[in-house]
Amino acid sequence: MRKMKRPYGKAIRVYVAGPYRGDGKQGTVEKNIYQARIMATKVARAGLFPITPHLNTDLFDFEDGLMDREPEFWLDNYKDLVLDCDALIVIPGESSRTRAEVAAAQKHGIPVYFTLNELLDDLCQ
Repeated sequence: MRKMKRPYGKAIRVYVAGPYRGDGKQGTVEKNIYQARIMATKVARAGLFPITPHLNTDLFDFEDGLMDREPEFWLDNYKDLVLDCDALIVIPGESSRTRAEVAAAQKHGIPVYFTLNELLDDLCQ
């Protein structure tokens, strides 16, 4: 794993990737946010620092009137955040945006994990 120089926090940063919008219904988005929150909590309990986009834009589409914002606005900026992380973990579920985040990580040599156990075995020894 590559080491990043950081002026403050020294924890390993783990990007939590997974479906967000799904079918576009608020209940689906809420479920996906909840799943991301659960994963982020597990990552943090392991002493790693979660970067969780789901929580950053928690229901913006519905409560804050950002339905008109193009999905690429979010995806392009989150792909940049991926590059600031040391690893990426994928929450199960189908998502073209998640695939794009995974591809960005892989392109830049950032390890991608598909299970929490795999991530913890590799990063928490």
